[in-house]
Amino acid sequence: MTQLKNTKINFVSAEDGKLVFTYTELGVRKEVASEDPNILGRMLAEIGVEDTLMASSSMDFASEYGFKKDGDAKKLFRKAIAVEEQMNILLDNVTRKAVA
Repeated sequence: MTQLKNTKINFVSAEDGKLVFTYTELGVRKEVASEDPNILGRMLAEIGVEDTLMASSSMDFASEYGFKKDGDAKKLFRKAIAVEEQMNILLDNVTRKAVA
């Protein structure tokens, strides 16, 4: 019997002014995309991130993929990481209170 693989987010790219996160669920490649750092941060927290996260060159040339400037996709990614970190801190605090 073949075991269907799950992965955390392992690839990020820029497309149409949004970031696209790629992962695998039950052996099926899936993508989530948004231009909202809160949604992206929630996806990072819920799905998780692999130890090695690869990025498309579209992250370097974001102006060719719907962003105003080349650095804007990376700025959006940094904002999403900040949201994820805050969500993880909140979840840790809730878990500690529930266990105490």
